[in-house]
Amino acid sequence: MNSRKHWIVMAWAVFTTLACSTTKGPEPGAGARPRFVFISNSNSPFWDAVRVGLDDAAKEFNVEVELIRNDGSTGGQIRRLEQVAAQSEVKGVMVSVVEPSASGIIDQMKFLRAKGVHVIAVDSDGPIESREAYIGTNNLEAGRNLGKAAAQLLPQGGKAIAFVGTRSAQNAQERVNGFKEGAGDKIQVIDVMEDSSDVNKARRNVAAAMQNHRDVKMLVGIWSYNAPAIVDEVKAAGKRAKLKLVSFDAEPNTLLALKEGMLDVTAVQNPYRMAYLGVKVLKAMVDGDQAGVTSVVGENGIKDTGIRLVVPDDSKSVTSEFLVHFSDFKKDLDAKGLTTS
Repeated sequence: MNSRKHWIVMAWAVFTTLACSTTKGPEPGAGARPRFVFISNSNSPFWDAVRVGLDDAAKEFNVEVELIRNDGSTGGQIRRLEQVAAQSEVKGVMVSVVEPSASGIIDQMKFLRAKGVHVIAVDSDGPIESREAYIGTNNLEAGRNLGKAAAQLLPQGGKAIAFVGTRSAQNAQERVNGFKEGAGDKIQVIDVMEDSSDVNKARRNVAAAMQNHRDVKMLVGIWSYNAPAIVDEVKAAGKRAKLKLVSFDAEPNTLLALKEGMLDVTAVQNPYRMAYLGVKVLKAMVDGDQAGVTSVVGENGIKDTGIRLVVPDDSKSVTSEFLVHFSDFKKDLDAKGLTTS
């Protein structure tokens, strides 16, 4: 064999070897990091803290995580679940359930589980058969504690009106029912006004409530954006001195209202921790680490991430084991790089 033919044969052998090596390489996705998806129930600044918790957990547990924000509708969440179900690389899904009685949502969660995808509820729970665990606030207990604070703010009692995106959502029902229990008989919740996660409608609801119920003494924000809507409308109407204002969560404008004394108390959840623990649990599930799962959600599959009752710095009207003043709470947010909670 002459030199030229020898090099042609050798080159062909090398090419063939490389081609075979590429063909017999790792299966697509082999060794890839698990991919998890979080589907919110709405689109508000509340989910900004969730985003930070997801990112921090993704780095620590070596996974990929995507936050998909829903538009607040049942149909929107169904569509997003369907989209995720079509993605074979997704190994775990976290859902803040818009409406636990919506069969379309629950069916999609069950379908994901039947495919072998791990599904947990975070922030707002669904039926037990639709998820493997729940991580979030004990909303009934949170409502009770906010109700107890409300009773201290309005010891003489009076009429209250609550505002929420979706009344049928599990967290909404539990917060309202808990609030009524904690507030006692002297405070009568005469209406729960629904806005379908429409911020403009939320403001219109507050204006209508003050116009139609001039004897109302307290306004209660159930979802995160309700507090800023309440504060803005009360300020515009010049009725702050006549009303006690209480709420859930701490969007940036809610924090500003607390700082300025325009809000009496807000029951603050821990969305950062919900998201962080959600990723931790899904990673343990994917790894088959049942002990790791149980260490977070226990034998009953539920983890209460707790609340704090945040009041303005000069507030002396509320006492609670969960009480924290605005300045101290703001320091905690700053330490985590959060602008909302």
